[in-house]
Order: sequence, then C-alpha cells, then structure tokens
Amino acid sequence: MLLPGAVVMEIARLLVGRLADTIEPRVILAAGLVSLALVGYVFSFVTPLMTAPWLVLLLIWMRASTECIFPPLNVAALRTLGEPHVAMGAGVLHVIMGLGAAVGTAGTASLLGRWTHLYSQVAAFQQIFLLISWLYMATIVPALLIMPPKREKESRLRNGWQPVLINPSSLMATETGRRSGNESRGAVLRSPDHPLPSESSCALAKNRS
Repeated sequence: MLLPGAVVMEIARLLVGRLADTIEPRVILAAGLVSLALVGYVFSFVTPLMTAPWLVLLLIWMRASTECIFPPLNVAALRTLGEPHVAMGAGVLHVIMGLGAAVGTAGTASLLGRWTHLYSQVAAFQQIFLLISWLYMATIVPALLIMPPKREKESRLRNGWQPVLINPSSLMATETGRRSGNESRGAVLRSPDHPLPSESSCALAKNRS
C-alpha cells in the first residue's frame, strides 16, 4: 500500500525541484500547503469501511503534496543569503526541519493516545488529521511572507557601494587638465640629486662670464 506513494514521491521530487528553479518557489510552497490541508481534511473522514484503493490514492496525494513543500522551502529560504552563508544556512534549516519533525511526531502520537482514551480510535484518528489540516492552513501566510531575494543593486548599496554619475564632458576636461599639468611639471621637475639652481647662483655665473 505504501509502495505507490513512495514511487510518486520520488517522481514528484524531481519535477518540483525543476519547477522551483523556473517559477517563484513561494507559490509552489503555498500550493503544497493548501494541498496538504485538503488531503488532511479528507483523511478526517476516513473510516474502517473505506477500501484499499481509496487509501492508496489518498497516500499518493499526501506524498506528492509533501514533495511540493521541501524543495521550494529550501530555495526560498537559502536564496536570501549571501554566498558565504549558504552552507551555514542549509545546516541550520535542516536542523530546524529535523526538530520540527521530531516534535510533531511526538506531539501527534501523544494526542492520538490521549484522544483514543477519550473517544474511539477512529474518532481520534479523524480529529488528528483535522487538526493537521488546520495547522497546514495556518502556515500558508508565513510561507508567503518569506523574504524575496535582494537585487544586485540594492545589495551593493547596503554593502557601502554608492552609484556615481559621470558626465562625459567633465571627464574629458579632467583628462585634458591632467595631461597639461603633467607636461608642465615635467618641464621643471628635476631629480633629487640635481636640484634646480637658485637665483643667486644664476646671477653669480652671469657675472663670471
């Protein structure tokens, strides 16, 4: 029963990964959350009388919807970081995902055990999936609020780069003045070993002649 869902999950992972590189990943992420919320709501109506083909279809739907979350989430979260921080950001993101999976699994199992004692096992199962459906609906808005990537111009301005507007006429005038200044300095400059003669030495040499 789980094999078709696993095969569809791997195929969906490749397709969603390719799709996340071409369109806005937040849109794919929101669509995946909506799909998971819907399949959770449908699972809240599952009873022992449901046949195996319907359960297989629901599992395929759930696995495909799950793969619409993780690849776009990685792209949307890591594209806001600079290149030196991508590795650290990927590590932190996977640690947070692991903690969330562990806490979510433990919390779901605890609630399922408690509600099984209060209600029947089928009712507890349905209530758990209804709760999961509402939680997925609540995460759609935070997913859409993930920061988009900075533009290259904005990142340069924030890093201390300032735009400079150059006037071609002023650039030509500056270059002309620089050349004339170099020529005038070249006519009078001497090396430190041969300094320019003073006025008194010039007059003394004239009297001797």
